[in-house]
This record gives sequence, C-alpha cells and structure tokens, in this order.
Amino acid sequence: MAITQDSNGLDLSLNPGRIDPTNNAFDQSRKPLAAEFIFNEQKVFIIANHFISKLGGSPSDTQRVKQAEIVNEFAAQLLQVDPQANVIVLGELKRFTRFPTSEDLER
Repeated sequence: MAITQDSNGLDLSLNPGRIDPTNNAFDQSRKPLAAEFIFNEQKVFIIANHFISKLGGSPSDTQRVKQAEIVNEFAAQLLQVDPQANVIVLGELKRFTRFPTSEDLER
C-alpha cells in the first residue's frame, strides 16, 4: 500500500489495504489493515491491528515488536506527508506489563 498526496490531500493507494502483508513479521498472525475515512469533513486514517498472540516465548515477543515497528513506520509516513493527519492506531496489541508493545508503536 502506498501513501499519495494529491490536490485533495493525503490518500491511500488501496482503501482499505494491508500494511506490508508479505513481511515475515506477520507470519501466523493477522495483517494490519489501514483505511481512510471522512468524518466531520476531515480525513481520518485508521490502522486496525491484531498482533501475534502471546505464545509463551521470546520468538512471539520479538515478532510483536517487529509488527509494532512496521505499524509505527507506516503511521510516521502518513504524518510525514501530512503532519496534521488524523491517525488512529487501534486493535489487539498484546500489551503486557513486562513487554510494552504499545511503547514500540509510540517511538
């Protein structure tokens, strides 16, 4: 999925579309879905996530961090093109107290 900018502002080339679906960080998990909506006459970009389950081991922890980094990079690209973009990242992020995935999204 690409991010474009035209005379109407920021647009997604696929709407909705999956973020980097062939990346091995999303193996055996659901791929994040990004969509662009108009709400109160403003564009809103929603990124829906369902990160890999906590399977009791560090491989899933590492994979979840990579997923968070990819979603963060995509959101950063949206904001780089339009710093005023309305971006919402939501879903099942599998945040645990000892492994704060959401902090990886915020970087």
